[in-house]
Parts: sequence; structure tokens; C-alpha cells
Amino acid sequence: MSRRELDLFLVVVSSLVLTALILAIPSVEAVQIVLALPLALFLPGYTLVAALFPRKGDLDPSERIALSVGLSIAIVPLTGLALNYSPWGVRLDPILAFVTLFIVLAAVAAVLRRRLLPPDEAFGLVIHVRGARSSRTRLASGFLTLVLVLSAAGLGVAAFVAATSRGDSERFTDFYVLGAGGKAEDYPSQVKAGESATVVLGVANHEGEDIAYHIAVMIDGENSDSIDNLLLADGESWENRIELDPAHASDDQKVEFLLYKDGESDPYRSLRLFLDVNSAVAEAVHPPEEAPSPTPSPEPMPEVDSIATPPDGFIYVVQAGDTLATLAEHFGLGAEVIAAANDLAESESLPVGGKLVIPGVIHTVRPGETLHDIAAAFDVSLNVIMAVNGIEGQSTITAGQELVIPGG
Repeated sequence: MSRRELDLFLVVVSSLVLTALILAIPSVEAVQIVLALPLALFLPGYTLVAALFPRKGDLDPSERIALSVGLSIAIVPLTGLALNYSPWGVRLDPILAFVTLFIVLAAVAAVLRRRLLPPDEAFGLVIHVRGARSSRTRLASGFLTLVLVLSAAGLGVAAFVAATSRGDSERFTDFYVLGAGGKAEDYPSQVKAGESATVVLGVANHEGEDIAYHIAVMIDGENSDSIDNLLLADGESWENRIELDPAHASDDQKVEFLLYKDGESDPYRSLRLFLDVNSAVAEAVHPPEEAPSPTPSPEPMPEVDSIATPPDGFIYVVQAGDTLATLAEHFGLGAEVIAAANDLAESESLPVGGKLVIPGVIHTVRPGETLHDIAAAFDVSLNVIMAVNGIEGQSTITAGQELVIPGG
């Protein structure tokens, strides 16, 4: 290794060592901040300057140092911005990895450019021994170097003190919700009844002590999910995917995420989303009660709306936008099953207002029977039964009530 490459070798080794130390002490946040200062404020810019200006005379030492600091301050935020639109997101590990990768690649480019120059023209770490006439220049250069070293040390001490003397105003908990892809975008806004929406919920503890959290998920005022005994150490974070299962169809259903800590009764943090839950409810026509004694006079032909429920299914009124595929998904049946029951081709369009036979049964609720019992007995999704019958809560059925069971 020549003296032209010594500074770049030291920079690359320093960045790798600093990255390893930062990852090795994840619980000591103050020390992490001090170790990250060279990676954030100097090393990336230095290698980039070395690649852009490989000659000795391109820049004087003070210009090279100032430009290294300025470019580093620009490179690190731009790296974080790019990671925000990547699958890795803005996290400590990917930021360290990509900043270190940038330093290594820029150092390689600088080495290649310096080797293309004559040795006496390439920049490198060189110690010149001059005569007495340059003693004033050496004194000024030494003073400037001392000032830079003391400034860097003072900045490190200040960062350490700021990180270790966190006041009450800086003790907080991050509570956030992300889209299904783990980014702050693509939040669910619409869902069909019987289907679920996915979000990513996250908690990060910066309270200065271990905290036990409890999370409640409410949909339209009803408890949907909960997470108990979530114990996080100071500096520790947690993320998990949450499935939202609305119990009924309506617009602007408020989804609330409530964060409690240390058994407190009032929420410490709260987040809100709004969902439009859409559903086309099947219209079942029940068979008319048999008259006690038939009359001899002829009866008129029944109109379409008074057709009795067929023995192997029930009647559904086609609505705008319905297709065999959407109805199959809504009723939990195959499109070919509905098509065969109505002597239709699977690609055939459906006229609005037309009547379709949906294979299934009419079930009369028995005393003590629940929706869960019925869904298990007929092997049909609970959400499908609730959506088809317009039921908004699981405890709202009564004995003697008739329910439409698709495919039952």
C-alpha cells in the first residue's frame, strides 16, 4: 500500500470498526451517538471529496476538510430519504449498512483515480520537513489542526452529555401505524364486509426505563383486538401486523388504536383510521304460509317479487356492479356453482334487478344457539353469515330468527 492510499485505508477501516461497535452496543444509546458522529459528519464526505478531487493541488487541506463535513451532512439525510422508499425503511441497521457501503465504494473510486495520476501529483498523507523559513507556516497549520481536533472532541462531549442528561420533556413513547407494506403510505380506506384489512402497528420506548404496555384496537366503538403485557426496555421497539375485521357494513367506521402503560386506565397515546365497509346484502324471500283451506276461485300468477324461496337456495336481487365473480366472493361460493344453479355461463353479464338463485338454506335459530355455533355447523364463514343477513353484532340473534346460510 502506497502513501497515496493510506488515508483511504484508514477511513474504510474506521467506518467498519465504528459500525461494528454501534451494532454491538444497541442498548447504550449515548455511546452509539458519539460513535456515529464521524460516520455522519466526516467519513462519507471525505471519501467523496477524495474521489472528486484526486490531485494534490485541487484543494488545500482546510477546503478539503470543510467540504468533507458539508458533503457528509448532505449524504446521510439523502441516504435516509432513499431508504424511506425502499423495503428496508428508515432504520439504524440499513442506514449504517448503506452509509458504510457508500464510504467503501467512494474510497475504491478515489484509489482508482489516484492511481491514474503520476505519484507526485496524487493526493496522499505526506509529512514534509521544511527549513526554518517555513516555521511560521507550520505553526499556523498546527494551530488549525489543534482547533479542529478540539472542536471535534467538544462536539462529541456535547453529544454525549445531551444524550445522557435526558430531561422529562424528552421522555416519550413513539406509537405509530403504517400501511401493510410497513411504510407511511397505502393505508386501508375501504374493505368488503367479511374481509380484513392489514396495518403495521409499532411502539418504541424512549421513557428512560422499562415499560409494560397494553394496546386495544377498537372498530366503531367495539373491541376488535388487544395486545397485553408488551414489555419494552428503554430504547427497544416493537412492530407487528394487525388484522382489522369489521363486524358490519357502514361508511366511516372509526378504527382506534389505544396505547396504555403501567396499568393506567386512560390511554397514553391514540391513533385513528377510518374505514368504509361495503356489502351488498342478499334479499331472501321466504315461502308464504300455507292457507288453512284453499279457495276454489283461481288465483292470479305471482309477481316476480313474491316468488317463493326455492328448496335448494334463496333468491338474490342483482344490484349495480354485480358479477358472478363478486357474488361468489361475497357469498363464499364458487362462481361456477352460482352459474350452474341459474343455468348461466360464467362470463355472462347480470341484468340489474334480475333474480338469481343462490345455493344455500334458510336456518331457524334454536334457543341458546350462537352465530359461532351456526357457522361451525354449516362450515361457513362467520363474517359471510353476518354480512349476508345484515347482522351488525355477534350477539344480536334471537331464537326463532331465520338466517340465510349460503352454500349450507
